[in-house]
Amino acid sequence: MLSPAPRTTVVLPRFVLTAATELGADRTQLLHETRLTPSMLEDAQQIPTTLAVRVWEVCEWALDDPYSALAIASRYRMGVLDLYDYLFVTSDTLGDGLSATAEYLFTATTACTATVVERDDTVDLEFSMGEGGGHTRDLATQYALGVFTHRIVQGTGKRVAPVHVGLTQRPPRSHEAFNDIFGTMSVDFDAHTNSVTVRKSDLTVPLPGSDPVLAKILKRFATQLLPSDHPPPPDPAGTSWLAEFRIVLDTHLARGAATRLDTLARHFAISPRTLQRLLTRHGTTWRGELDAARRREMRRLHGTSDEVAQRLGYSEARALRRARHRWNAVR
Repeated sequence: MLSPAPRTTVVLPRFVLTAATELGADRTQLLHETRLTPSMLEDAQQIPTTLAVRVWEVCEWALDDPYSALAIASRYRMGVLDLYDYLFVTSDTLGDGLSATAEYLFTATTACTATVVERDDTVDLEFSMGEGGGHTRDLATQYALGVFTHRIVQGTGKRVAPVHVGLTQRPPRSHEAFNDIFGTMSVDFDAHTNSVTVRKSDLTVPLPGSDPVLAKILKRFATQLLPSDHPPPPDPAGTSWLAEFRIVLDTHLARGAATRLDTLARHFAISPRTLQRLLTRHGTTWRGELDAARRREMRRLHGTSDEVAQRLGYSEARALRRARHRWNAVR
C-alpha cells in the first residue's frame, strides 16, 4: 500500500508568495505556475510538500532575480509566520527563543528541520531541508537563514546580531546581497552545514516581548498541531491546553474584555477556525465553553440585571435571562 504524499502547512508558502507579489511578481501568474489556488492558501490548510517547495524556483523566475530568496527574506517582519513567530517572541531569553525556533519549526513548515548546536563560545542554529534539492535547496536555505537572522535582530530589539553565517552552496558571484541580509561580513560558502551563529554569552539576553504564561499556552497549542509522523517537542509542565484555554477565557470575562471567538483566537495567535477545531478535538465547543465561563463569572458578580448582563457580554438583561433559562434546561 502506497504511503500518502507528504504535506505541510501553508504558512511559509503563503508568506513567500505575498512577499514576491509585493516585490513586483504577478500573483495570478505565481498561483498558476505553483499550481496553488487561493483556497489552498487559507489558514490552517495543508498542501502537498512538493507544491510548497516549488514556490522558490517559481518566484525566482517571476522576479527574474538570482537573489530572490534573499529579497523575500528582507520582507520578513515578526508576526508574518503566525504562531511560529509568537513562540519565539514570547520566550524569556534569546536562548529560549532559539530553542523554540528549532523545536516548533513544524508550525511553519514540515519540509525542513532546525537544530541548536552549542560549541565552546558560540551556538549554531543549523538548518536542513528534507524536501527538494539542488538549486531549490539553495533558495530555501538562503531564505531560512535570512529569516533566522532577522528574528534574532528584531526579537532582541537589535541588541544581538549573528557573528557568522555558513551555507553549503557554492560561492555566488557577489557576496554583497548575502552580507546585507545576514547583517554580518562573516559569511562562508561551501560550509559543512547551513547555520547562523551567535555568541553563547548572548543566549541570556532577554526578549522584550517575553510572556512566560502565553509562551506555555502557545507551546501546548503548537503540540496539538504536531503531524503524526513528527517527533514531539518537549512537553511543557503544567495543566492541559483546554485548562489553559479556560483560564484565559475566565480572565477575559473577569476583566470585562471582549469575549468573541476572534478575540480569543488572536490571544493564541491562531485563526478562529483553528481555535474551533482545537475545541472540537477536546470534545467541546466555543459556545459551550463561553456559556460555562459566563456561569462561573455570574456566581461572583453583584449588581443590577443590566449591569451583570453587560459584564458578561450580553446586549441586555433579557438576553441574560434567556441564557439562564437555557442553562437550567440542560442541567
